[in-house]
Amino acid sequence: MNRLARRWKNHSDNNLNDVDENLSLPTSSGFQPIDTGEQEELVRSLVRSQARQSRFWRRVFAGLLCCFVAFLIFSIHGQTTMPWELVCYC
Repeated sequence: MNRLARRWKNHSDNNLNDVDENLSLPTSSGFQPIDTGEQEELVRSLVRSQARQSRFWRRVFAGLLCCFVAFLIFSIHGQTTMPWELVCYC
């Protein structure tokens, strides 16, 4: 059991050191900025993606709203045509 605990501790210490090294920011600026054409293409693709997601969620909420309106119409019809069958459970 002690041997397992030592292995676990050593393994955890090694992982923490690796994580600390992976999370550090680069000290040299070896990264090159993308050119204007690539930036514009990236922006266009993000705009298209956002528009597609917007249409999707607009349709989802429109469908939910239609279901709610259908339920309200059904409820109103039931209360106006057969009010004597409604029971109050107060």
